[in-house]
Amino acid sequence: GLPDSWKGATSNITDDAITDVTATPHGGSHACGLANSGTTHKRFSTATFPLADGYYDCTYWVRGKGEVRNVIHDGNDYGTYSSYTTVDSPDWQQLSWGFNLHGDADAFELVFSIRSTEASLGDLQFDDEYCARRAEPCDQVTCPDWAACDPGTLGCEPLRSESTRLN
Repeated sequence: GLPDSWKGATSNITDDAITDVTATPHGGSHACGLANSGTTHKRFSTATFPLADGYYDCTYWVRGKGEVRNVIHDGNDYGTYSSYTTVDSPDWQQLSWGFNLHGDADAFELVFSIRSTEASLGDLQFDDEYCARRAEPCDQVTCPDWAACDPGTLGCEPLRSESTRLN
């Protein structure tokens, strides 16, 4: 009944508001329907997974009627929510957004926040979510365990710790 690898810890949408859409999904044989007719948002997130720091470009396909925005949760805190996008179409449309993850996250979640959906128009249906990390100059630099790449110089700089910090 529920999508694999979704409904993470930050989700607050009820199971009965999540549907398996098999009628003309965008890709494959299933899409995910989310319902929330109220004006207070409900969150639907991925299951937690580790994610490396960096900038990520994301796309997904959506149709139906309602409002959607996105945010990340790095295992400790939420990022900044994107603006709401109003969806009002029976046709699939692609939405894009991006985020910058500062530092590796052991328990990352990608979050969809929805509100104001209309059941008679299909609520909101999602398919083919995809995020890719942008390549960065330091990706090509290998540093010893005691150092990290400095993006400004592309050199290895010693890691700073509380015991080595000057007072």
